[in-house]
Amino acid sequence: MRPAENIPARHHIYYLTRPDFHKHDHIHRRKIDALAAAGLKASLIAFVPQDLHRVRREDYERAVSDRARRVVLANKPDEVNQKVWRFFALRLLFLRRVLVHILLCDPAPLLKLKKLPILGRRLRVIIEHEGDIASECLYRWAYGKFEPPPDEPPAEFRAEYDYIVAKQKEELLEVDGAILVTKEHLALWQKRLGSALNALVLPTMFDSAQFSFAAERRQALRAELGLGGKLVLVYSGSVSMPWQRFEHVCRFTRELLSLGYPVCLLALVHTDGHPMAQKVIVQHGVEQASLLRAVAPDQMAAWLSAADVALFLRHNHVMNRIVTSAKLGEYMAAGLPLVTTWACPYFRPFAEAHSAALAISDSLELSPEFKARFDVLAVQGKDNAWRSKFSDAFKAAFSGANDPMNQYVDFMANQLR
Repeated sequence: MRPAENIPARHHIYYLTRPDFHKHDHIHRRKIDALAAAGLKASLIAFVPQDLHRVRREDYERAVSDRARRVVLANKPDEVNQKVWRFFALRLLFLRRVLVHILLCDPAPLLKLKKLPILGRRLRVIIEHEGDIASECLYRWAYGKFEPPPDEPPAEFRAEYDYIVAKQKEELLEVDGAILVTKEHLALWQKRLGSALNALVLPTMFDSAQFSFAAERRQALRAELGLGGKLVLVYSGSVSMPWQRFEHVCRFTRELLSLGYPVCLLALVHTDGHPMAQKVIVQHGVEQASLLRAVAPDQMAAWLSAADVALFLRHNHVMNRIVTSAKLGEYMAAGLPLVTTWACPYFRPFAEAHSAALAISDSLELSPEFKARFDVLAVQGKDNAWRSKFSDAFKAAFSGANDPMNQYVDFMANQLR
């Protein structure tokens, strides 16, 4: 059966996400495009406070330049839930089936609508968790207090942790289904609930159409940046989120400098994070061996191609173990070998089968055999033929017929029937 068969004609899928969706619009876009390609009516919607829209007007105008994206303005943040309720109540009057996929939003107004007689039966709600919020909050609280941060909350954080879990359990029991990231993530929630859960396992993936190894752009960028004789390490991501451990990336860079490697850290960070990133770079004494840049999503593959080795040094913590990382996928799709703690193990079997990763401990302590193994990795990273072959193999393994997005389309179509 094709996804769009046996589905009510007057249906619509709304992908309801948080106000700052434009920062990761390339990830959201893949879901909407996949649904549309399968013949399903779908659009992204975000309810945005006026003040935020005013500050980020250009970002929003760019993000909603096609009809599949819509922004609804609210006068104040505390009016958002009222706007959500009214918007979807109106849609339920005119559509036979409304399916709302919620990501990082409060489901309360939709759960109220589900309780309405007649109209409530037309509404289906799916909630997506990109990670485990309780574990993330525990990690944030413990970071800097414990090394490494614990998987289970100490007594002083237990009440807050249990409150978060209880609230999410209540929500999961009321919605029609869930989208979780890995089998381990699903197992965690089924253990907490003590029952099975109608859920799709959907890894957070890279965009296979956008990411590949670009040899010509690599050469041009390295010449432009003066990186000809350098061993270029790359980090791409946020510096405000502690689990990305940018300070440890800088510490590792300094360690390689002390071993005599002519390294340069290419830090690809959103402009908002530059002041903090620069501060960390200076604190670790690697300002002469770093380039801090902001790169548009559609240019990221070229900049990753210009690097030689990617760094992914997160803690081996439950919040990391149960998720996947689109960024890790982007590194590998660009043909980059990795130095990693393998905190997010989803891609590990593929990387190890291709001898494309060097695993190190959370503490970043380097083993006696580190240098010999790292030397091999550095040679691979500078070999265009190796990079291209690795990129092609990786993309083939996780795209096309093997793309998890195919399962997303089928799952969403089934919720409409």
